[in-house]
Amino acid sequence: MRIIKSILMIALMAVMLFAGVYYMFFDEDDMQDAITQYEDGDYIDAMKILNTLVRVSDYENAEKMYYYRVKVIHAYARQLSDEYDEELSVITTSEKAKKDVQKEIKEINEELDEINNEIQGDLALQVGSERSYIVSQGKLYEEFTSLYSGSRYIEDLDFEMMRKNVRLSPQNTMAAVSGFYQKYPDTGYLASTVAVMFENISRGDLQFKENADTLSSMLIKFCVQYPTSSEYHRIYTCDGDNVNLRDTPGLEGGVVGKLSQDEICLQLEKSMDSMQLGDVRDYWYRIVSVQGKKGWIFGKFLQHIDVSKYEKKNSDLKWIMEEKFTSWNDSHTPSGWQHLYPENSGVISFEKLQDNGVAKVNSDGKGNAGLFRRVAAFRTFNLQAKARLTGGRKVALFALVVPGNGVYELNLEKDGIDVSGRRIPFDVTSLHVYELKSINGTEATLLVDGEILSARIKPVKRDEYPSQALYLLRCWSGIPAEAEIHYIRIR
Repeated sequence: MRIIKSILMIALMAVMLFAGVYYMFFDEDDMQDAITQYEDGDYIDAMKILNTLVRVSDYENAEKMYYYRVKVIHAYARQLSDEYDEELSVITTSEKAKKDVQKEIKEINEELDEINNEIQGDLALQVGSERSYIVSQGKLYEEFTSLYSGSRYIEDLDFEMMRKNVRLSPQNTMAAVSGFYQKYPDTGYLASTVAVMFENISRGDLQFKENADTLSSMLIKFCVQYPTSSEYHRIYTCDGDNVNLRDTPGLEGGVVGKLSQDEICLQLEKSMDSMQLGDVRDYWYRIVSVQGKKGWIFGKFLQHIDVSKYEKKNSDLKWIMEEKFTSWNDSHTPSGWQHLYPENSGVISFEKLQDNGVAKVNSDGKGNAGLFRRVAAFRTFNLQAKARLTGGRKVALFALVVPGNGVYELNLEKDGIDVSGRRIPFDVTSLHVYELKSINGTEATLLVDGEILSARIKPVKRDEYPSQALYLLRCWSGIPAEAEIHYIRIR
């Protein structure tokens, strides 16, 4: 008995020693390796590393790994759906001849069983009447939420789950979108949520009326935040009461419904030609209201949402810092800001615009210039700025130092955007809302007017940004810069 106990004790110590050595090897470098594999689309290797690390890490590090396991499994499901697109199409379109598709279903399920065994996954075939997909069944998501119910990552994962549910059941788009917005009324995914809605508004089986109040609130807040977005220009209110909706564009069309004063509606289509009615010439628009009413309406009775009515109501978005340039110490210095190079402060100027101000930079490139402001240390952040390049070659619209990681820098250049070294062709001469957000400080997503332009952006090292601060309108010697910014805010 003593011998057996001794053997068991030695074995236990060996396991503990092995675990300790194992833990030393699987540190942040291994975590970064898993993230790199995920970003490169090598989902099997990424999941294998994460499955190992999650067993030997402390609570805080394991949270991040559980989070990435969910991200990996969803990304891998989408990749497999693309790879099996032809087979999935056959399965969907052959519903009446089920015997003909059993072979394809069996082969896909066998492949998924092998993958799940290899990566401890929960991938499954979802056969639908309109489209079939390979999806995650939610096991990894449930593991994460049960362990980390208050995690800062949950909103991101819930948005992923909402998109998945819409993809599987498009007819439930409005319920899914409304449910997500009700849970996260101040979400950083507001524009992306509205985009999901617009992708499906042409369907005839959507549950608008049941979610009308939530959809109205969401669309109003969206219009206030993103008045330069493409979706904004498809959102209207009815400028009249009891206005007819017709089944075809023109007065000869039959009446299929009526719109009330200020009822919010979304443009589905626009007539090819304008028409003269009385003293007004305008187009006809096919719309759907938040109440679910559909039909054609003459443009005279539509107007874009007047965001000025709602700006004060929606000003409680809990921004830690929101600068609208309404107060200036002098003609070159907004209150609360300092000059990086006081000798060149003259390149910064101020212009009054309604209730707010506009900060401008006009540098001929004869010296360095820019503003900065001390801010708290952020790892999770949402940074927004409404701005445009009005001339010159380049300006750093903003730069945010993230402690321990580096700096996120967004440059507006003559031929596009440079965000932390990643170049994106884009028209920066028009006024846009630029948004950079991150949930962990190690990677960020860039949105313009609420639409995702680039993701998984890494911070960079910049010696010219040494202090924990937010930098603004940074320009350099030898590079002419002209730009204007209407606001900048962070939370």
